[in-house]
Amino acid sequence: SVVATLSAPSSLTVVVDLALGAGTATLDEDFSLSGLQIVIQPGETSGSIDITGIDDSIYERPEVVLIEVAGLSNATQLVSQSVQLIIANDEPQPRATFSVTPTTEGEGDGEVLITATLDQPSSVPVMITLSSPGTATLDVDYTFAGRTLEIAPGTLSASTTLTILQDQFDEPNEIIQLGVASSADVDLSGASLPPIVLEDDDLPPTLLLAFDDASIAEGLGNGSTFLRARLSVVSTSDVTAQLSWGGSARVGSDYGSVPQSIAIPAGSLETSIAITALPDSVYEANESIIVSVTTAENATITGESTAELTIVDDDPPPVLSVVLDRASVFESNVSASVSLRLSAMAGVD
Repeated sequence: SVVATLSAPSSLTVVVDLALGAGTATLDEDFSLSGLQIVIQPGETSGSIDITGIDDSIYERPEVVLIEVAGLSNATQLVSQSVQLIIANDEPQPRATFSVTPTTEGEGDGEVLITATLDQPSSVPVMITLSSPGTATLDVDYTFAGRTLEIAPGTLSASTTLTILQDQFDEPNEIIQLGVASSADVDLSGASLPPIVLEDDDLPPTLLLAFDDASIAEGLGNGSTFLRARLSVVSTSDVTAQLSWGGSARVGSDYGSVPQSIAIPAGSLETSIAITALPDSVYEANESIIVSVTTAENATITGESTAELTIVDDDPPPVLSVVLDRASVFESNVSASVSLRLSAMAGVD
């Protein structure tokens, strides 16, 4: 009840005219009034009107009824007066469930539809903001049309989409683990969102081998180069490979020690191995180093996974000398030996 009270009885009839102020409740929807005028009879000190809440079946926030004094007859008020009544909601918040279609999608194949659905309408906007942790990266692997789902008053659902992006990187399948970052005016108990699997459609990169130089010379200073192991495209996985070293050159005598495996970290394009020819003093034919990839993880082997390098000999050929074991011989059954001698040992016949 809204009660008007006089400071003392009057011999006159006192009339209080009322008006609705700027409250959030709506007359005849959220409440009813027995009248907008209070009459205090002569000799009485008070009068009243009744406010009655109107029951409904829709969730709403607490609402305010504001009643102000619009006019007064046969009495005065020292200050402007108003009264406020809060109508509390007695309906539960609507409960939301989610659907995600599809839950597995290939790179660049299209969109994923995410829908939130209420079990009953609401009189206020329902806001649900999504989160998307996981191994997939926003704006790299996918984009969001909008993170916030806004279900308008009186409606039951709202949707947003994820667009799956294409890339050129070989990588494991990635996960978008959808969740709820924040919400208002909705019951999310028991609600869950399934993970979205992004299926990679890129082939592993090709592992290529190449020397910086076609040949190097024996000796210090100019007898070195690099073997480059390079991927055709960057990979998001570590690439490892086993190497086989062959050819006519021998490790440890013709060139320095080399590793039997290589690794290219995720996000990198290449790695390198230093090759150093070892000097010697033996005249010999040019020699070759042939290196091949025997096995590779997270990369493909092709004919370009083999490289060859020539080590050019820098030693002069030895001097050949003809030597007799005696300067003269006698006639009759006496012979001399002829020897061929080299000034230095040779590595070829």
